Amino acid sequence: MDFLETEFVEQGKVLIIRPNGSIEGYLSDWLDDVEKRVEAQPRNVVLNLSNVDFISSRGMGIIFHLHKKLNSLGCKLHLAELQENVAEAMDIGGITDVIEAFESEAQAISGL
Repeated sequence: MDFLETEFVEQGKVLIIRPNGSIEGYLSDWLDDVEKRVEAQPRNVVLNLSNVDFISSRGMGIIFHLHKKLNSLGCKLHLAELQENVAEAMDIGGITDVIEAFESEAQAISGL
């Protein structure tokens, strides 16, 4: 399934992305949508994962790809509100060694 219900919120110069569900499998349409939004108006991004209950290794690859894309545009990606199992998977996968994770969305925004 190439669909992930997602809320996009612009807060000042930050784009907040709030996906809902599992980040796994092939999400090329979702990633294309996110990239188009960022390329149209480069800005820092907070990825709020409070409503993500599962992330696969492919899902972590998608997040890392987004991180690299934002870096190439001179922007940052911060993670926020990871559920315990998602945080554990991201720690094991090394994602949180590269992308900062914050307990709250507000902290992630402040850290940009």
